[in-house]
Amino acid sequence: MTSQRIKNPPGRQIHSPSHTQSWKARLGTLKSWLTWSPWVHLFLLFVAQALALLAFKEAKNQAGNLDVHLTVSALGGGALFSWAMVRGSARWTGRRWPRFVPAFFYGLFIYCLSGQSLQGVELPVPGDFFHPLEYASLAIFLGWGWSGVVPAEAPGRLLATVILTGGPYTLLDEWHQSWVPGRCPSLGDFTWDLAGLAAGAFLVILLRRFSPGWRQAGGRTSTGGTDPPA
Repeated sequence: MTSQRIKNPPGRQIHSPSHTQSWKARLGTLKSWLTWSPWVHLFLLFVAQALALLAFKEAKNQAGNLDVHLTVSALGGGALFSWAMVRGSARWTGRRWPRFVPAFFYGLFIYCLSGQSLQGVELPVPGDFFHPLEYASLAIFLGWGWSGVVPAEAPGRLLATVILTGGPYTLLDEWHQSWVPGRCPSLGDFTWDLAGLAAGAFLVILLRRFSPGWRQAGGRTSTGGTDPPA
């Protein structure tokens, strides 16, 4: 009696239960992450960038050409403030100004980083990639601040507000670099900065729509009231 081999029909794949469970676990992790408070997300963004900067300093800049003390301090200040808000957010419910503090710390980080010549420093990514990433992060912080003012039903207004707020800072940043040896203002950098602001603002719009944590964090509604805080 000959054995028969069973072949799967062409174009059809059979997924093992473990593979399906793995994807379900990842989806569950993503859903759980979206339910976290926005202050936790901001805290993690500060910490991730501080760790990345320290790792770059250790791996690529043994000669000490890049001074990370002020930049890491600015990121650390933003992280500490965000974590303090996580622990005591109920005390500050209804107050709008704390939402803008992370953007202040990140703007200070950009200012400190732009004040260095970067001569002899090997960047981990080309400047054309670094600029939009940097300003996309700033847009996330600005978007969180303006989320307490701009209704969730007006995503276009939030996008415009973030760009109009962050745009002048990009000009100030380019002007600041004109005074730093080895740095010069660039129209290309300014364009990439604006693209980063738009991308970060769009991400905030998506979070306000799909993240329960961002929806429940409290903010202005189209009727002039505030959403219930988380």
